[in-house]
Amino acid sequence: MVTDDPPAGEAAVFATDSLAATVAVARAAQDRGELEAAVAAWRRAQGVLGLELLYGGDDHFRYEESAEIQRGLAEAYLALDVPYAAAVEAARGANMVEADAGLWTLLGIARYRLADMDGAAEALERALTLDSGQVEAEWGLALVAASGNHLDEATRRGARVLSLWPEPRFALGLAQWSAAAGDYAAKRFKGHCDALEELLNAIESGGDPTGLLTEHAGADDCFPEIGTTLRRVIVAD
Repeated sequence: MVTDDPPAGEAAVFATDSLAATVAVARAAQDRGELEAAVAAWRRAQGVLGLELLYGGDDHFRYEESAEIQRGLAEAYLALDVPYAAAVEAARGANMVEADAGLWTLLGIARYRLADMDGAAEALERALTLDSGQVEAEWGLALVAASGNHLDEATRRGARVLSLWPEPRFALGLAQWSAAAGDYAAKRFKGHCDALEELLNAIESGGDPTGLLTEHAGADDCFPEIGTTLRRVIVAD
């Protein structure tokens, strides 16, 4: 006799695991930096979604939930430095929900790490078309431009990113590109970025950063965002 009930071996999983709970476990593991556990949890979420689609009463494919799982997997694989797997998952998600700028950004970053610059630019530009506030997509395009030695474009994009999100890694990249392009002020700024890196290392090792902040306060002369970043790091610490 054929029934719509799940096979006996799968009934317990279907009865006790909701998709929302499984996704929450995956996201929590990812937030803790337990990346391999996160990948396993995202795969479990795929299985739970498959069971709900197979035995649930909804006849419609659940694109948003599927895309969320692909996004989580892509993020985890990028953090694990497995860009090919990240690109596969991000592409699957973007094909399901084509208007998701975050998935196109992840795909572009993964392609950049795979040295597919044309593919990376295509995906990142798609992300910015969907959402002009995608900072990581703008930064990715700056990286692509720098890889092709288009330093003016890289600097322009990097400056926009830094104005939106004053984060040390953006400041360091912008300084390097500006200095390589012959910007004298940026060369001074590069020295301050080196100081910023020294300060962050001091924080990570448990040292007192306040003296370094005073010593290198001149970073404000070049880019005020750097002083803001320094102070945010110290306050957060």
